[in-house]
Amino acid sequence: MIEKILELARSQLGYKEESGNRNKYAKYFDTEAWQWFNTKKQGADWCAVFICWLFCMIMGPEAARVFLGCPAPEDNCAAGVKYLWGYMKNKGYKIDKKTGQPGDVIFLNTKKSSCGHVGIIDEVKDGKYITIEGNKSNKVARGNYGIFSSTVYGICRPAYPASVSAPASSPAPSGNSGYTDQEIKVAKDVIKGKYGNGQTRRNNLAKAGYDFNRIQGLVNKILRGEVK
Repeated sequence: MIEKILELARSQLGYKEESGNRNKYAKYFDTEAWQWFNTKKQGADWCAVFICWLFCMIMGPEAARVFLGCPAPEDNCAAGVKYLWGYMKNKGYKIDKKTGQPGDVIFLNTKKSSCGHVGIIDEVKDGKYITIEGNKSNKVARGNYGIFSSTVYGICRPAYPASVSAPASSPAPSGNSGYTDQEIKVAKDVIKGKYGNGQTRRNNLAKAGYDFNRIQGLVNKILRGEVK
């Protein structure tokens, strides 16, 4: 999962915000996953929004919220860097800031504030943390900080699972469909309404450890008679 997070982060390098601090990451939370934060985020500083977006894209919003240690939406202020730090620290993710590794979330001091910025470590090289950060000079860009630099406020290492695409106990794929028996069962349960609709369906599937797009694609194939 770490590599999936980092691949997604790298794919965003160079993305630049629109005027007024407007960006696609805040738009996602304000529309598709509006239940995640307690307020709208478009127009606000977005470094922590970017980090939360990465995990939501890979895990699904509900699973990502629980994974990062964030509270229920009405109390979720993770778009504030210090709040995200507090949630992850309380989750037990804080580590010695001299021992960071790729995939760790790195919290940084700024000229304006201690723990005022956040990114993700992409590489540790030549005594430096090479990072990917949102809202760095108004875009997604790399940073680099000495391991012993006073700029590094702290580091959190999430308890990454081996996979979030399907339960580890899933049986082998059925026939030539490319889907497991368990995935087919889940898709049929979706059709029966057991996972709800819309965002509720996304959240419930993510919480159960399934990729929404994969299951929804399977649902469509079943409805078309392409998979039994």
